[in-house]
Amino acid sequence: MKNVTLFLFAFIQFFSACSQNETATAQIVSNNYGISQRAIKQGWNPDAGVIPSLTVGGKTSASSNPEMSAKIIDEKKESHWQSGQPFPTNFISRPDQNFLIGHFSKKNNYRASKISNPTYATDGNPNSTSANVGLANGEAFIEVIFQQPQDIQSIVVRAGNVQAPLDVFIKKNNQLEPVGNYKKSDDHQVLRFRVDAKSIKTIVIKSKQPFSLWEIAALESAPKEWAMVDLGKVQKVGWVDTRHWAGTDAAVSSALSISVDGKNWRKIKDLDPNALQTVTTIINPPLPARYVRLEHGVKEKDWGSVFIWEFDVYDKYGPYGKMPEDATNKNTFNDILGVNGIWGWGFEKYSDLVPEGRGADLFEKISSHARNYHFLMWDVMDPDNAPDYVKMADGKGTETNWWLDWDREYKTWTEGDMKLQASILFRDIPSDQWNNPYESAYKFGFLFAQHFGPTLGTGMVESIEAGNEPWYYEADFYKKILHGMTKGIKEGDPKITVLPCALQAAFPANEYEGQFKNYIGARVTPEVKNYIDAINTHLTPWSYNENGEQIATHPEHPYNGTRAILNMIRFRNHNLPELPIYVSEWGWDSDGGTEECIHGECVTERAQALYAVRGALMLARTGVDRATWYFFANENKESSLFTRSGLVSSLTTDFKIKKAYIAWQAMLHHIGDKHHLMALQEDDEAWVYVIGDKDGKATHIVAWKPIDAEDNTTSTIKFESPYAPTSAWKLEGKNPKGEKISTPIYKNGEIKVEVSAVPVVIAVK
Repeated sequence: MKNVTLFLFAFIQFFSACSQNETATAQIVSNNYGISQRAIKQGWNPDAGVIPSLTVGGKTSASSNPEMSAKIIDEKKESHWQSGQPFPTNFISRPDQNFLIGHFSKKNNYRASKISNPTYATDGNPNSTSANVGLANGEAFIEVIFQQPQDIQSIVVRAGNVQAPLDVFIKKNNQLEPVGNYKKSDDHQVLRFRVDAKSIKTIVIKSKQPFSLWEIAALESAPKEWAMVDLGKVQKVGWVDTRHWAGTDAAVSSALSISVDGKNWRKIKDLDPNALQTVTTIINPPLPARYVRLEHGVKEKDWGSVFIWEFDVYDKYGPYGKMPEDATNKNTFNDILGVNGIWGWGFEKYSDLVPEGRGADLFEKISSHARNYHFLMWDVMDPDNAPDYVKMADGKGTETNWWLDWDREYKTWTEGDMKLQASILFRDIPSDQWNNPYESAYKFGFLFAQHFGPTLGTGMVESIEAGNEPWYYEADFYKKILHGMTKGIKEGDPKITVLPCALQAAFPANEYEGQFKNYIGARVTPEVKNYIDAINTHLTPWSYNENGEQIATHPEHPYNGTRAILNMIRFRNHNLPELPIYVSEWGWDSDGGTEECIHGECVTERAQALYAVRGALMLARTGVDRATWYFFANENKESSLFTRSGLVSSLTTDFKIKKAYIAWQAMLHHIGDKHHLMALQEDDEAWVYVIGDKDGKATHIVAWKPIDAEDNTTSTIKFESPYAPTSAWKLEGKNPKGEKISTPIYKNGEIKVEVSAVPVVIAVK
């Protein structure tokens, strides 16, 4: 057993993938992702789930380096537009930055002791002919006059033939204030004087000797550099995603603006120029726009430039789109909900050695199924080798582990009411170790299904995934494994439910940039549609705040990642109609069970409980067939992403029950054997669903405000109902049967109830 324990230190690999090849390079997938023209003509659309950005086909322009501006809509978040460099001198020639260009073309804009060629001093070219300023009454001076008081950040002077110092002043409140001087040793240099002053009436340059003024320039504020997209026509804009990080210490401001004509602009929002990740700006209500512009104020330092990385523009529904048509979910809540587990349920020993009431015994109370991470390399030493499950069943272990007996482990998982979903992991297998990926995957799938399936085998495994997450293999390589393994499983036992690994249908760009290569359009093709029985996806509850930091938000939040289920539904509806959708991982990290949660994606224990219930209700409403919580327990590690996602605490703290577990218990106590029937309301005020039996008879109504769990706002809502309330409970995670509250008022066919972040379940008749 010592060897077993040592081996198990590595068994919980939370962020596991279908495969791993860290040296593989990303490549841009073709438009049809290797799908035959015949399949496309027959209606297969790999991008059926995608909500295209309104920038597709748009035209771009920029304040400088316009030839680079197309990179802001190329769907590659690692490419960027880079501005020119306003400092030290480039801004002088820019009328959009230097507000003194052409200023001396009008005589009432200046006054001088004696001057020739004054217009050259404000022509935006410090190397053109100079204006010569002569003496009058023993002083040479020029005064720049503003018809309206002017804010000034900086003044630039280039002078020549300097015989005596030039003193530079601003006039404010009828008083001259010195800002600097230009000495003989500075002759013909371009000097910049920082001013930072408001409501200036004039700029004055004085000397006791004549001098030549080659150029005077000024900035009202930080010079602006921008890039913009022309959408081609005026459209209602409600959502703008920007990856706009300006560079390290490069900008002092950023602003998002829109326009219908490219001339008159409306600022929508000030943004943080230091935000590294994508930032979403919601425009509510949506506004008409043809042009969308992002503008940086450049920090005053020499040779500095700014960046803009990517623009995506959508209507009010964003990249996830509308909620689907409402329909009755054929699955009960008991059927839908499950939990992710692992060998030994965290006790680091066979599950039949786990204390009574723990492990599978504990989670079968709230789960119809449990999902296990079944590591392929626990069974074979090489992916091309055939697993010998007959030998394993005789107590002789596997090729890799002499002690391993999956039959013994899985028997404990399934002897109650839980079904077993096995996710076959190949995370630790570099692609070059697969000599024959299709044939080897077929062989593994066939033998696995024959041994664990119901037709000829133990019947312990109800469903199998051909991998967990596919980030480490290129699409073409993974498709060989997928095709082989799914076909092998089906031919080994056609009664087993077969799934591909977890994929997403919203963002095609993931397939050719960054780490997360998981686009379903590139990885599930018509050649495997006859071998898969369900679609598999993972949902993460994250978005980014205004600083570009990844955070967790409530499930109804417009840019919570849970909404990516909507893209998967559209892909399914178009390409694989009626196929079930399994959400095999979803959940929130939280504190609780005496373990703190302090990383950026954490929510409170109470929030996790509320979101577990609200998220389950939302997913059932979208029609998903399974929603498997990640993870059964916290991990025995410090607080970091996914280590606090458990419904109970970790082994270190004896798996203490968290509020989310209790909230699920309470929900299932009331509506576990019921179905989502219909949505009465889904808006900012409240979400209200009708729940009922298999015959469509309403038995309950659930209602809540779609707000952050820490928001204590309440509202009293009314809605028509032919059903009278008989009792009501809050589902807050305090009591496994819920927290009893007063029965809502029913009058004139209307239910009146107070709603908050806490879901309320109302029994009706």
